[in-house]
Amino acid sequence: IVLGKEVLEAAVEDDIYAEPTEDGVDEFKERYRIPVYPEPFFRGKTGGIYKRPKKEEEPPIFVYHNDLYVAKMMPDQKDGDVAVKRLHLPREEVREFVVPQSKATGDAAELRKLLASKGVACHRKAFEHLCEYVIAAINDLQDKRKMELMRMQFGWADNDSKFIVGDREITKDGIFHSPPSSITAQLAEQMVPAGTFDKWKEVFDLYGRDGLEPHAFATLSAFGAPLFKFTGQSGAIINVIHPMSGTGKTTILHMCNSVWGHPKNLCSVKEDTFNAKLMQLGIMNNLPFTIDEMTNSTDKELSALSYSMSQGRAKNRMKSSGNELRLNTTTWQTISVSSANVAFYEKLQLNKNRPDGEMMRLMEYKIDYTSSIPTDFAKEMFDHQLLENYGHAGIIYAQWLVNTLEEAKAGVKSIQAKIDAEIKLTQRERFWSAVAAANIAGGLIAKRLGLIDWDMKRIYLWTTQMIQTLRQDTSTQSDDPLAVLGSYINRYLQNALIVNGNTNGRKDELTFPIMEPRGELLIRYEPDTKKLFLTAKPFKDFCTQAQVSYKDTIKGLELAGLMLSGPPRYQGNGRMLLDVDDAQPAGGDAPRGYRVWLSGSAAAADGDMLH
Repeated sequence: IVLGKEVLEAAVEDDIYAEPTEDGVDEFKERYRIPVYPEPFFRGKTGGIYKRPKKEEEPPIFVYHNDLYVAKMMPDQKDGDVAVKRLHLPREEVREFVVPQSKATGDAAELRKLLASKGVACHRKAFEHLCEYVIAAINDLQDKRKMELMRMQFGWADNDSKFIVGDREITKDGIFHSPPSSITAQLAEQMVPAGTFDKWKEVFDLYGRDGLEPHAFATLSAFGAPLFKFTGQSGAIINVIHPMSGTGKTTILHMCNSVWGHPKNLCSVKEDTFNAKLMQLGIMNNLPFTIDEMTNSTDKELSALSYSMSQGRAKNRMKSSGNELRLNTTTWQTISVSSANVAFYEKLQLNKNRPDGEMMRLMEYKIDYTSSIPTDFAKEMFDHQLLENYGHAGIIYAQWLVNTLEEAKAGVKSIQAKIDAEIKLTQRERFWSAVAAANIAGGLIAKRLGLIDWDMKRIYLWTTQMIQTLRQDTSTQSDDPLAVLGSYINRYLQNALIVNGNTNGRKDELTFPIMEPRGELLIRYEPDTKKLFLTAKPFKDFCTQAQVSYKDTIKGLELAGLMLSGPPRYQGNGRMLLDVDDAQPAGGDAPRGYRVWLSGSAAAADGDMLH
């Protein structure tokens, strides 16, 4: 019996593996075609890897008892070329993992450790044959098939013909597995659906209640983000604020994330560095990006983040090894949603008199306390049920987008035109227009697909009113010449000399100062004549720092009748003369009507004086 025993090879029909469903019904969750193993290896009729002997009379060499093969070859930005391996275990789901080619052909001990961590265990002698099999399988696949592209980002791919969500590639032909790269792997793990769609929808529909329109609009970014690129913009931010906790700011971010994956773990947090935020933003690409608790961010960080998000890419970097740019894959076209206890608008004005560029890339509004959802019920739904049921709606939504892309594009453009016409939005307000159009269009699609059951008309009306309020809040003339002058005086009041300009009536001499400057003399004010004098260069530097036009400010002060004269001339002896009677001196000694303010070279050091 032993002499007559032989290992049967698998036939073509044996190479189709069907994975049964968990409930045991005679249906199959997914089917796999196991490839023909490279010579001299073959697959047994009931699975496993065997190696043909060198002599026909010898029995086949047993290598490994489960099916293990290379499914595809892909390039990885970090690890180079990698082999995507598939392992079939008898009592578990099919496992897929990545083996860098450098490890497959390098140290055998390192490869054995990697395979063992994925569930592949065999004896040391058999492992030598397994190493040989792994290399042969890689070479065989390279000869037969073209290397497939490994995705570095989620969202739209291949000229908007595909949509990547975690480890799934959604196309018109169906949903296919797309192994995550080393860059996307960590976030891809958070995009595995959990629980049921019905339980998720039960929580999500709570935001359809009256009074929760601010919550609903920000949450609609989950559906608006994939449409945002079709507005022609690269990125914008929705910031929800309230000085106190418990208003539901963070819950909005969790609800938004739950459409695509884990509600909490997809959130960027305050401890993340600026570069880490941009890296995650680049990976999310066309999916919503959420940042919790931006309260402690400085005005400079907020300004940089606002501009970076709207530019659609991280900054380019040079390679350390040569005069060459690094490959920059950190790009995006999406909507970001953040929460904070303080207004970004106010922080942005700390060091810039008019941060118009940043403010117009930001939609910011307050989230107030509401009784629309009872506290105990909200805690159960948002803190428990939502965290156990998520990641289902995004796949359904992405499938519709891929199959009806032109309809989706037309819908966004139509809604944007309607919003622009109704509230007369300008080019300055283009980011607000794009965010509103994408979110409303996304909400209408989601309702059409049965993902939400919200009153979109009510949310639309709230959105248009909110934008008009934003317009009023950001239209204050903070670059008004008088406002600029007032800001300068307030900042440098300690550098002012306050002294009456007229001479003492009893004696022909100047009066004593009412207040003397502490430090550099920048301002002189005469209470009796109601005249103010500024050293021009420090004032010009102040305008530059606040990003306000110095020339326009001076011209505005002149048009308002506040500017009496520009910088006076200097006399040959270095004295600086102030033009009291608004007449220009002809040179030489000061004529009548002029008053010497300071004399000596120090007086003329800064060059000019404003009167």
